Amino acid sequence: VAFIDVHAISPTDAWAVGTGQGALRTKDGGQTWEAMQTPGGLAHNNGVCMVDKDNVWMATDYSEANFYSDATGQWKNFHLPTSTHTIWPVTIGTTALSKDTVWMVTTAGGDVVQGEIFYTDNGGGTWTKQEIPVISSFRRITFPKATR
Repeated sequence: VAFIDVHAISPTDAWAVGTGQGALRTKDGGQTWEAMQTPGGLAHNNGVCMVDKDNVWMATDYSEANFYSDATGQWKNFHLPTSTHTIWPVTIGTTALSKDTVWMVTTAGGDVVQGEIFYTDNGGGTWTKQEIPVISSFRRITFPKATR
C-alpha cells in the first residue's frame, strides 16, 4: 500500500489511507495500527477526514465517498453525481464540519481536467454540485472550523 493521506483528530486518534483499498487507524498515538477493510474493491482511498474519534469520511476512486462509524462498525458508500464529461472521475479530497456536513472534491483523468465540488448537509443522503468559475483539477478542500 502506498499511503496518500493521513488525518489525526487528536494525539492518539488517526487514520491513514491509500492505494488498493488501503486504510489503517490508530487509537493509541501510532503504537499500534489496525487494518480497516473498506468498500470499493481495489479502489484507492485518496482522502480521509475524521469528524471525531469515532466517525470518518473517505474520498475514493470512481466518484465514491465512504463513511465509517465505530458506533455501528459499518461503512456507508455513496456515489457522487459527477458530470458525464469527466473521464475516470476520482473523488480525491474531503473535509467535514460534522457527520452530516461534508464536502468532496473530484478530479478527472484522460484529456479532460475538470474537477468538481460536491456538498451534503444530510450525511450523504443528497449531494449538490457547487458551481465553480474555472476549469481545474482539485486535490484537497478545507474550510475554517472544519475538522480538516
